[in-house]
Amino acid sequence: MKLASTALFAATVLTYNIAHGGITCTSSECKTESMPLLDQMESSVKSKFGSMACVPTSSTMVMEAIFADKKDIVAGSFTDSIYQQGSYGAIVLMGNDMKTTSKNGTYVNDAKTTFDKIAKGFQSGASSFSYQNSKKTISAAGLLADMQAGQVGSILFASYVPKCSSMASGRQTCSFTREYGHSVAVQAASATSVQIYDPSDEKWTSQLLKIADDSAFKDATLSLPSHIGADARILTKNYYTRNEVDLAEYFYGLKVAAGEVVEAPPVVVQPSPQPPVVVQPTPQPPVVVQPTPKPTVPVVVQPTPKPTTPVVTQPPKSQVWQQWVKYFKSKGKVASRR
Repeated sequence: MKLASTALFAATVLTYNIAHGGITCTSSECKTESMPLLDQMESSVKSKFGSMACVPTSSTMVMEAIFADKKDIVAGSFTDSIYQQGSYGAIVLMGNDMKTTSKNGTYVNDAKTTFDKIAKGFQSGASSFSYQNSKKTISAAGLLADMQAGQVGSILFASYVPKCSSMASGRQTCSFTREYGHSVAVQAASATSVQIYDPSDEKWTSQLLKIADDSAFKDATLSLPSHIGADARILTKNYYTRNEVDLAEYFYGLKVAAGEVVEAPPVVVQPSPQPPVVVQPTPQPPVVVQPTPKPTVPVVVQPTPKPTTPVVTQPPKSQVWQQWVKYFKSKGKVASRR
């Protein structure tokens, strides 16, 4: 019987981590596995900011993901005070620094200033970032590249009500009126979609498709706000009552470690044990053993004797007659011939 051997080998998995960023990337996706999902309507947050705390809440999700890995915090800094808080205490601190109010919410420039302060609270390798869609398109592929470069952040989008009219040529023109804004954290990105962590305490995905490719606006002339630009991206399509569309406006947050990558350690892969291999011998043809013939005694067959007819020798007739004469005389009779 021959047993199969078991081998161990090391393989480097095509996965790497952004140093101190809490970001894990493969060749096709990046994600922040430590990012929590927080609710902007939590009681302590709501009592301070009403329903307007989406920016500090999504920003705290971003910082929680970074804090899970980056620990070089300057003692006594604003960053340290956030780190020492629980998640919802951190939202209140962030909201206060961002000048969030229950009436007006948060302005993106104030959020950028707070991230500037947070970056200074790390000993090295951190900087704030913020860009608008008109300067750099907020697409799924673009966000994947941003995460690969070490950027963890939130998308600020706004709900726009379209107003379309037809020209004499039949071509449509559409303008857009801004209604309200909302901020959501980007938990993961691939080349075709992003995973959203919404401060409304829900998760969803978006493909960030071009508004120009949407069936409602295809071939129309679009009049879009300057900070959004011509390559507007639809984060989601609501159709509440007036066909609103949610358009991406800004991506902002913290960049860590300038995109330095740390390769994941090799993973030792142990194959499943194989069942033992039983080697069957090649079957041999059967050996026929002939018994040694015993000497045979020849059988002599005696022919069956034929019955023989006795040979009766008859005496001459004269002699027979003489015998009869004697016989009859002995009986007192006389024999005669006829």
